[in-house]
Amino acid sequence: MADRRHATEFLNRLPQDDPFRLLEEITFWLKALRDAYGMVPRRALEVIDLFDVTAYPHRSKLAEYFLALGGRYETIRRTARGIPPPSSLMSSVQPTDS
Repeated sequence: MADRRHATEFLNRLPQDDPFRLLEEITFWLKALRDAYGMVPRRALEVIDLFDVTAYPHRSKLAEYFLALGGRYETIRRTARGIPPPSSLMSSVQPTDS
């Protein structure tokens, strides 16, 4: 992620339809950025800001799933990935598409 263009290209290649996977990828790269030797602080902050802007709508979607399904983590993971959760775990409230 030498410059903003490369970082933007990388973020555009992330799976926009899978919020869990996208956030896992961003988390991995944030940890790599933290451990990077010789990274200019200003550049690091630019990349962190770009990651944050990209992650925000996906964090919101996961929060919506979490609240709508009663906070059951595994049920939320399954629902977000398109796998129907077991009926015994389903809440009467379903997530809404926004």
